[in-house]
Amino acid sequence: PFKTSGRPLSISSTEIPGGAIIVYEERTGKKTKIKISKVINSNFSNPVDVTDGSFNAYDPVCCVADNGKIYVAFSAFENGNYRIKVNEIKPDSLSVIKSHDISNQADACVFPSICTRNNGGIWFSYTCFDKPLQDDETVLKHSRFQAQRRFFITQGTVFAGAMIDGKTFAPLAPKDGKSFCGNVASMNVFGSSGAGHSKIIEDKFGRTHILFRHYSEEQPIIFDECNKKLNQPKNPGIRIAKHRYPNISIITLNDKLWGKPVCLIPKASFNAPISCACDLEKIKVSFTEDSRKVGGGHGGEWFDDESQIGVGIFEMPFLKCENGTYDLRPYVVHPLPGNSIKNPELKIKKTDDFIVAIGQTHAHTNISVCQRETDRNGHTNYRFMQDVQDCDFGCTTDHVYNMWHTEMLITRKLADYYYFPGEFVSFPAYEWTGSGGDCEHEGGPFGHVNPLFLQENDELDFFTPVDQQCKGSSLNNLRKEYEGKNIIAPPHHVADAQHPFNWDFFNPEFQPVIELFQDRRGSGEHPRAPGIANYLHRQDGQWALDNLKKGKRFGFIAGADHAGFARAGLLVKELTRAGLFEAFTNRRTFATTGIGLLFSFSCNGFPMGSELETESGKFNIKIIAPENISSIELIRNGEIHKTLSVDDFSFSYDFEINRKEKGEFWYCRILFNNGEIAWSSPIWLD
Repeated sequence: PFKTSGRPLSISSTEIPGGAIIVYEERTGKKTKIKISKVINSNFSNPVDVTDGSFNAYDPVCCVADNGKIYVAFSAFENGNYRIKVNEIKPDSLSVIKSHDISNQADACVFPSICTRNNGGIWFSYTCFDKPLQDDETVLKHSRFQAQRRFFITQGTVFAGAMIDGKTFAPLAPKDGKSFCGNVASMNVFGSSGAGHSKIIEDKFGRTHILFRHYSEEQPIIFDECNKKLNQPKNPGIRIAKHRYPNISIITLNDKLWGKPVCLIPKASFNAPISCACDLEKIKVSFTEDSRKVGGGHGGEWFDDESQIGVGIFEMPFLKCENGTYDLRPYVVHPLPGNSIKNPELKIKKTDDFIVAIGQTHAHTNISVCQRETDRNGHTNYRFMQDVQDCDFGCTTDHVYNMWHTEMLITRKLADYYYFPGEFVSFPAYEWTGSGGDCEHEGGPFGHVNPLFLQENDELDFFTPVDQQCKGSSLNNLRKEYEGKNIIAPPHHVADAQHPFNWDFFNPEFQPVIELFQDRRGSGEHPRAPGIANYLHRQDGQWALDNLKKGKRFGFIAGADHAGFARAGLLVKELTRAGLFEAFTNRRTFATTGIGLLFSFSCNGFPMGSELETESGKFNIKIIAPENISSIELIRNGEIHKTLSVDDFSFSYDFEINRKEKGEFWYCRILFNNGEIAWSSPIWLD
């Protein structure tokens, strides 16, 4: 109905007298705004900005209060974290009257929902990632990393409250009906741990309910009337809730406490906003339901050709009950300074010859089974890359055995949606998981690689090593299937005890770089190198340095896997998929545990990754970092040639050497005061 300057997403709507309003998020490059439009007699008004673009805003929802005011809620990345805001909107001009902060948690708050409150004002709900599920097993311990990691290793909890005349209120709902900390107001929806998106509603009796996506073990209710159940697998695979797709559950606010959640739809893939219609007497909700088996290898969704995914609508009447009488208490939302999870920005991103691009080549979403509850959905992953880490490129790399046609389509479309050449380069990718008993064919197991699709057009084909009949079932076959396309497949956790890379299949054109560092598994450089984690490792020549000494040639990158932190650095000529492919294949890459930096390591004027026919070398190191550098180690054939003390945010150094042997290689390792590390790719002297 009207032209947009960017790419619209997350459309929400509500009725107004004589028509409706719609709100949506619009992305241009790495920036998003919330916009609003009015619909009268099928005519759409020109969109008006709800946010001014000074921060990124997501997932808008809207409602109209009984006084006719329009309210729009959204998640805003502001002051270094995700917060929930509500803007009051004038009904006639659609301009913003006032903006309110309604979240009060230290951790990231996302997925807002609002509805009209019959006694004035609005109800709201949102999800906060606030309940850690596991101990930290990573090499990095500094506060920023720990704050970012909580974004990915925590359960979500729903918080809910009311806003009346611009003031926030919390329903007094102590756990088990008992007060805690005196008589403190709380917006915590007890019983909602494991939550994703939520949808708050009020019925005609004034009773408040929240529908929410929920990783829980609860068995679903049985509806009075329903179609035939979906086909179920003979073996359901993993039964633990956090590995399945989330259920849709409902929870009701009683007079003094929240009731017990009731599961309505099990495995209601995917973790997207809940779509419902409520006429105060009944509610209709659209859903998907996934009956496929859950697991890895042959237990993955790819291999379930018996079970089904269904799309449907459920309808529930609200039973007659006494009107809700809630003891609303004033709840003051305090600003939370010093709570930023954002990386310090790198102001300079250009060397003399190249653009320094830093990004993510290994990030899982909740498509992957291993940490489905905490890996977040694809949009949330891309937003984290851009908002929190200020990445220049990125992709999602889910386990291929957990994919089916739908998941493959989502992966491709997400990459298309976030790709803005010159600003942010996204590209389709996945994890080809070639270890274990399912992969003992054609010389396997093979290890794990991530095919990265770096073509401007065409579509990425997915293959799995678990199925011997698949065209790309071995590393050799995979390389042949991708021959002639701009695809590389970096191996990762090369020395892992359970999933080591099979170096017999190493191909320098297909694997011009390897993932040297991974958030939880740490460094794969060598057993005594900085950055080694407590994961079990192989000791039999699997390490990167072992294979460099054997004459294999590859560059270094790093990746996050399931934790969202470690990244790859590239020296590119242009910020496009083709530009990334050219840099990868020429090994102009570096690895970083997460920190952004301008990093140049050259010899005789040639950048890292180069092969030089020379008997002497004039090396130059140039580093500009947003945090303090402790020291730099110059590595010659795997041994420390010299350690340079720095204690500064920038450093430049020149040195000259005579080659001792043909084929010797040099790289450098940068150590930061906060424990982070960066590695240049090697330079070979022939």
